[in-house]
Amino acid sequence: MRFFSLSVFVVITLVAADFTDASIVIGDFEVSGNQTVSFAGRTQSQLDLIASGSVPEPDGIQKVIQDIANFGKTSPDAISITGFDTLSITATGTWANTANLSSNGMGPSGNSGDNKTTKAGYRIFGISGMSARLNTLIGVFLSDDIPDPNGLPEMLSVNDGDDMTTPLLNQTFAIGADLSNIIVPENATRLFLGHHDGQQFKNNSGLVTATITGTSVNTLNAVPEPSTILIWLVLGMVGYTSMRFRSFFSV
Repeated sequence: MRFFSLSVFVVITLVAADFTDASIVIGDFEVSGNQTVSFAGRTQSQLDLIASGSVPEPDGIQKVIQDIANFGKTSPDAISITGFDTLSITATGTWANTANLSSNGMGPSGNSGDNKTTKAGYRIFGISGMSARLNTLIGVFLSDDIPDPNGLPEMLSVNDGDDMTTPLLNQTFAIGADLSNIIVPENATRLFLGHHDGQQFKNNSGLVTATITGTSVNTLNAVPEPSTILIWLVLGMVGYTSMRFRSFFSV
């Protein structure tokens, strides 16, 4: 029975290993210095309609209108994160808040001590905005719904020490070069990444590459390899045969 018990223990251990948290590389994503998360989840016509109807005009609205006119460059890409509970993001590359990348280029952690707050004109589309280092990589989670301009979340601030790993839907958070264990908010299906600047993204330059890893709790790590299945079967058969053999001679 001792050998049988050991076999069962080994089989259970192997099976349990495939039911642990599954950490999966979602992919590598290029993020341009022109892309702003303020435009996340909206079409160009939707942005135009809101911007043209803003009365009184919020601070920076003329820069917003120029960026909307360059929607092909300034709109961020949607990244599907459905099924993931936490994310970790690392980023490398060089970008700048000007057209002169060679002189003003910075990494995704941004300029040390040079903080910028998103202008009010960029916060009329339902995305919170951000107070963080200029040139920082930032992100925002959205559901399948269009962001509600009347339900603007609180703006997070790096200077105030706000926790960037627990953002709400439509709440911009700072990522920088490395941010781990970001809790995906309930109902989030999409992640958008962008460059942090106070205003005017159309003249920015450079890009960074973000690598995103996701973890989903209590999911299968992977379909077991045929060789693994064979090991389970052999161990089970050996254990069962050993038990029957000992039972026969103990009669």
